[in-house]
Amino acid sequence: MDVGETAVPSGEAHGDRQAAPRRELRAAPRFDLEIDPSLDLDPKIQEELLEFAAGLGRPYHEILGVALDADDRTIKKAYFQKSKRFHPDRYFRKNLGEYERVVDTCFKKLLEAYELLSDPATREEVQKRLRSAGKAAASPSPAGTPPAQEGASEGTTAPPAEEAVAPSKPRLSGAHAARRLRRKMSGLHGHKKIKTERKQRAKSFFESGMTAFLSERWLEAAGSVRLAIAFDPENEAYREEFAKVQRRAHEERAKILMKQGENAMDLRDHAAAFEAFEEAVHYRPFDADLAIRAARLAWQVVGDLHKAKDLAVNACELEPERGDYRRLLGQIYKAAGLDANAKRELEAAVRIDSKDKEAKAELRGL
Repeated sequence: MDVGETAVPSGEAHGDRQAAPRRELRAAPRFDLEIDPSLDLDPKIQEELLEFAAGLGRPYHEILGVALDADDRTIKKAYFQKSKRFHPDRYFRKNLGEYERVVDTCFKKLLEAYELLSDPATREEVQKRLRSAGKAAASPSPAGTPPAQEGASEGTTAPPAEEAVAPSKPRLSGAHAARRLRRKMSGLHGHKKIKTERKQRAKSFFESGMTAFLSERWLEAAGSVRLAIAFDPENEAYREEFAKVQRRAHEERAKILMKQGENAMDLRDHAAAFEAFEEAVHYRPFDADLAIRAARLAWQVVGDLHKAKDLAVNACELEPERGDYRRLLGQIYKAAGLDANAKRELEAAVRIDSKDKEAKAELRGL
């Protein structure tokens, strides 16, 4: 098994990617910042944050870097990879300067994109809007609008060739023109009515969500506000509250899953414990200790070296100077037969902790 390969979800990498309908992009927030080496934030991450922030006006699937028709697993993996970088809790008590606003803005939008695409009901609404926008953009120009003559300059009229003159269309009768106008006005009225109804539904969902939030029913609140955004995506008040609500919902979900994992460990049901801890990592991507616990179970109990490697790498990225984390990653590589990678991580573990007898013993066995 080659656990060294990591599949990165990217709609661009697949030649059969479904063409995404385009729509006018929202203006992305501007951050006119320079790279500042004095901050507690790697300059490469600063560049990554600014680049990501510049594209926040894109459709949700493009923000996550997935195809429009991506499945749930791909969406979840894309969110997890990016949230490791952009989650504000990863930079707790660090000097981020003006980049603190960038981190917060990027994570809010990333969370919004993930939540609306991972929920079937809201995803359907998002895709419906994109399809409608795509059809509108593809509509031909109104009948009777002549195309501009090739080579003619603005403000000049080139006399057309006599044979190129199209026969004039018969004039519509007054009654016919009136019927056409009524149909057009009826269509506009129907569109306005639908839009008003959607806004009313959004308002109802939002008010229900805020009621649940005040009662500390975080998961219920998140679901309602998510629907409010799906039905009225331009309402900035809904979007602002959503980030607050959803973070509390994630904390609640992680707490429930970690409790389930602990209970399973007490019952020696290690496979169930792994499932709970692995899911909890998704809601707490900045928690290195949780990731390493899940990695150990994936290796020793489940026997999934690929998952074990991914989880251990995540923990080591978050806390690179933890010798025990590097040792576990080395042991996973060794179990997979990747001796060069194993040696690198085990040597790092010994460098960090010269008294690590287990790491030294693993090195001697290579």
